[in-house]
Amino acid sequence: MLGIVPQVVAIDLDAAVLGRATARQHGVRSVCDDGMARDFGRTFDVVASVATIHLLPDIRAAQRRLADLTPPGGVLVVVVGRAADDSRGSHVLSRGRSARDENGG
Repeated sequence: MLGIVPQVVAIDLDAAVLGRATARQHGVRSVCDDGMARDFGRTFDVVASVATIHLLPDIRAAQRRLADLTPPGGVLVVVVGRAADDSRGSHVLSRGRSARDENGG
């Protein structure tokens, strides 16, 4: 990932999950904290939520939070928990617009 994006920050409440996620990714900054509440003091060019958002108590609030972390022109990727063969599980958004909408999907 660092070859594509110059700085990567991984965040999770579970230190063991962070350890597994970043074990083979050199240079990834890992933060054991709540991404829905942490004040990063900045936005990120790419924000990804992988197999998490559907587990949160307030999905709409989580969507707003992820959008707030994504600047205009940035990319928000949300992968929800669905079967591996279900392509609807991944939905890429460019700030405020769905990539599916832009591509007629």
